[in-house]
Amino acid sequence: MDVKYLCANSLNFDAIFCESLRLNGGAMVSRIVMEPVTIGGSNAVIIPSRQLHKNEQVWGDTTDELDAFMFKKAKNLARHASYRPFGGGITLCPGRVLAKEEVFGFVAILLHRFDLKLALTAKSKQRFPSLDDSTSALGITGPVKSMDVIIDMVARS
Repeated sequence: MDVKYLCANSLNFDAIFCESLRLNGGAMVSRIVMEPVTIGGSNAVIIPSRQLHKNEQVWGDTTDELDAFMFKKAKNLARHASYRPFGGGITLCPGRVLAKEEVFGFVAILLHRFDLKLALTAKSKQRFPSLDDSTSALGITGPVKSMDVIIDMVARS
């Protein structure tokens, strides 16, 4: 499997990957102020990416909804100042390329080797998991604990 090829040429998957990071990212960017400035009496500034990723002036008025192809329709969004899933500047995550390659490779192998579908449960209808905003995270924010997605996996022959 050529993961670099997958990452460079899977435009739909790339758009979904970026949108997933926008919706679920909880990273923060921190800076030390080098010039005299008054910001609440501190010389440190923390910029929560979560608020940047919900900026309605950039993302529109449906910032809580998944738009799977937003990043495909507007390719420049992945480089927008309000999109910081891996931090920015000197604190840009050095593992961001490896993380993307790992996700793309895992999903490619999963979809190649298995047929997947939502499992029929006693509740009969599964809801898409809600984001757990009750705890802070330094990276990807997880779902509410009681909202697991249950799938049936059948190995392909």
